[in-house]
Amino acid sequence: MKDIYRTLHENRGDLRMTIMKTPRSVSALFLLAFIGLLFSCAGAAWKSAARKDTILGYEQFREKHPDSTHTAECRTRLRALNRDPEKVAEKHYTLWRECMEPEAKERNVFQREYEAAKEEKISAAKKAISRIENEVEDGKKKCVISEPVCAEWTEKGGFTPGAASRRVCRKWKSEKRKDFACLNYWEGKEREYGITIAKIKETLQEEIDGLMKTHHEKMDGCKRKYRNACKPHIRKEVFLYYPEVSRLYRGKL
Repeated sequence: MKDIYRTLHENRGDLRMTIMKTPRSVSALFLLAFIGLLFSCAGAAWKSAARKDTILGYEQFREKHPDSTHTAECRTRLRALNRDPEKVAEKHYTLWRECMEPEAKERNVFQREYEAAKEEKISAAKKAISRIENEVEDGKKKCVISEPVCAEWTEKGGFTPGAASRRVCRKWKSEKRKDFACLNYWEGKEREYGITIAKIKETLQEEIDGLMKTHHEKMDGCKRKYRNACKPHIRKEVFLYYPEVSRLYRGKL
């Protein structure tokens, strides 16, 4: 153990130098690795920009890699492309499309909201109508018309029924009157409920028309909002090469 302490004491100067030098060496290695990574990223980005060969691609490369060895070549290519009306139109059309992209998502949200609200109204009306119709049907089922047990006695040349048969006949006639009264009641209810069902359908149509009107207002407002917000990206060259934009703005900036 004493020999170990003695050896460490004698070589403490070399050990201190080694400890001091090690972080610098590691830092230098990390720095070199970082620089290499930057150069490799810049090289890949330049290849991507050259492959696309668009104004936006070169502008993005110049912004992200201002100190690249391809900067001069990038500037030269940008000057050439900016003199090409079709490439200028492509740049501004791309910016316009990116600006307009959220419009489609917002319009889809409005469409889903409209369809959900419409389906809810229709479902509620169907349930109300079904409840009324079921009530009438159930009521009619309770009105059972008895068999005409006295019909044979009312025929021409029929016989005179006995006392017991007369009681049965009177009972049947009484039940028949009740059955017809029951049917008349529910037939009246059916006519009354028919008016109610017609009103439910009319109200439903009015509510759907109101929902549709609000939906169209939202969609038109969304269209105007994004069309005006993205208008700065439009140039005359865009109208020349992209007719759909010209139709949207009616040829006016």
